[in-house]
Amino acid sequence: MEIEDIKINESIKLINEKSIKLTADKFGETKEYIDYEFILPWMALNQKNYDEYIQLNKFDQQFFLRHILRENLKTISKGFNYEIKNIEGIKVDGHFQKREIKFKDITMLCFFGKFMTNFSLPDYLGIGKQVARGFGTVLNQI
Repeated sequence: MEIEDIKINESIKLINEKSIKLTADKFGETKEYIDYEFILPWMALNQKNYDEYIQLNKFDQQFFLRHILRENLKTISKGFNYEIKNIEGIKVDGHFQKREIKFKDITMLCFFGKFMTNFSLPDYLGIGKQVARGFGTVLNQI
């Protein structure tokens, strides 16, 4: 089946070019720290940890988000059948700015920001919730 156009809202856009790119990227624990940036909003919080997050001061909110990000790395690893030998050895540091995003007619608290970790991720990998819709997309900051 050939796809020649795509409908977004009420607008039809022609597809001029299609391609698939296959790459072998590194994934997993590293000795060095790598810098990343969320280029699309990171949906980090579920209802339970949202309630906990809003009770924290600004400093502790950042610490809490770094913890959630490390847990997200653990979850992704399980999905790729990759075993993290020592989760405590995975370090995450960064700073995140909150941004309200409309999602399915609901305002969600999401985050943008930069972080560093001793865990290698391929560019354009999604982290957190709703990754199939592009949320939490990261890019290496070389």
